[in-house]
Amino acid sequence: MESSPFSDRHWLQPLPDSSLLLVTTRSGSVTKKDHFLVSKLNHQLQPVWQQRFEQQPLTKLVGVSSDSQLFYLLFSISGTPSLLLYQISSSTGQAWLTRHEQTAGNVTITGMSVAAGQLLICAQQQRTGTTLLLALDPAQQQLSLLPAMYHSKEQLTDVRTDHALRLTDLVATETNSLQSRFKINQISPRGDLKESLVVPAQLNSVFQQARITTGITPSKQIIGTYGDRGSSFTKGIFSSGLAGNATFYELGQLQHIFEYEHTPKLQRLKRRYNRQKAKGKDFSLRQQVYLHQATAHPAGFSVVAEVYKTIYSKVPFEPGPAYTQVTNSSVTVGSKQQGFSQFRSEHAPTTTMLQGKRIYVSYRFQAALILVFDQGGNLIEEGSIALQHHKTTVSPTVTSAVNPQGELALAYVKDGSLHYSLFRNSSWRLQPPFALQKDGYEGKSILREPDGVLPWYNGNLLAFGYRRLATKEGKSKSVLFLQGILFQ
Repeated sequence: MESSPFSDRHWLQPLPDSSLLLVTTRSGSVTKKDHFLVSKLNHQLQPVWQQRFEQQPLTKLVGVSSDSQLFYLLFSISGTPSLLLYQISSSTGQAWLTRHEQTAGNVTITGMSVAAGQLLICAQQQRTGTTLLLALDPAQQQLSLLPAMYHSKEQLTDVRTDHALRLTDLVATETNSLQSRFKINQISPRGDLKESLVVPAQLNSVFQQARITTGITPSKQIIGTYGDRGSSFTKGIFSSGLAGNATFYELGQLQHIFEYEHTPKLQRLKRRYNRQKAKGKDFSLRQQVYLHQATAHPAGFSVVAEVYKTIYSKVPFEPGPAYTQVTNSSVTVGSKQQGFSQFRSEHAPTTTMLQGKRIYVSYRFQAALILVFDQGGNLIEEGSIALQHHKTTVSPTVTSAVNPQGELALAYVKDGSLHYSLFRNSSWRLQPPFALQKDGYEGKSILREPDGVLPWYNGNLLAFGYRRLATKEGKSKSVLFLQGILFQ
């Protein structure tokens, strides 16, 4: 479709039935009445229907979610606590518009989920940075503030909604001067607390992240990272049932942690780690780990963990077109898994202060770890692969998807080409990169708007980006492209 990254904003939402929701709005908050376009595409990326709706002045799309019958589009109104909710029939495109009010003050909405027609909204107070959870009943004008987060020591790290059970799991880590723990609150669509579970960390350890798997409550597992008290580095990864029977895996003890690169520096680090462990001493690899959401796998579930280092500089890092998922991209990717946690909101500042001077922060991603667990949370497969030292200001750099046969595709886009590898039975199949949407297009992706890739249905991937297309009149125009990558 004809589109410009300088004037349009797109929201891509993969749906569980293999279709795709595409919402196109104007860039920023419009100052006068305008229109936005909602398109439902099938698995062949052909339109099922398209509808154009009026966009009110000073509004901005801040959340998209769906259930089996409706799409939910949430707009904020600049300078007011009001929200506009569009409920759109997934089969016909017919829409209903309602206006709602919230009393939490100035907040930034960071995620949205729906269960049984009730919306759960994750927001962050702009003044304090405190995470809030709001319940929105489309039949009620006023939003409700949920007491799911009790104080600023808690860090919300995962939210998963089970549409079949009509329940939402909230996972938070909490650390104070005495102890660290993670907590799971299970709430109903109307925000009622159904169950609350607390699991403490080991002595002198702190939980950093925690992700929850899908499934019935007794069989759910938590996968997360932990570190030493007072340190920002990740010491290892843990898995735990909801009863608290956690198993801990130090990074250095993972079979493939030192195999993603065959460099002298990495091999020296491996020998040093082994020497210190042989003496019974702790040794930090001085690495940080970001966990993706847990994904269903035929053996149980899988998790991608990206290893990165924080870089501090006196000048800001400006990503070029070779890097994916950079800040201020004109394409927002929604999650069919209904997860809220984003890298920026969890632990990714872009600036900090040091001795009264502003220091810029970026992140260098070095490797991706693939971890496959069985239904009981036991690690049964693992692997690692280098990420060519991707550097970014905000986001993780790879996308993963698991097909029904248990093969995991790990992919990223660089210089207009898709780079991907396939992982199964603890071994990799490296694939040659291929150019995205090359035929019939001029040049590479538009400057400052890199291509991206997201997980789709049945372990397939969907690539997106902008290109300049030559017209019959000899001119060129900017277009948004979508390209399915299907694995046989």
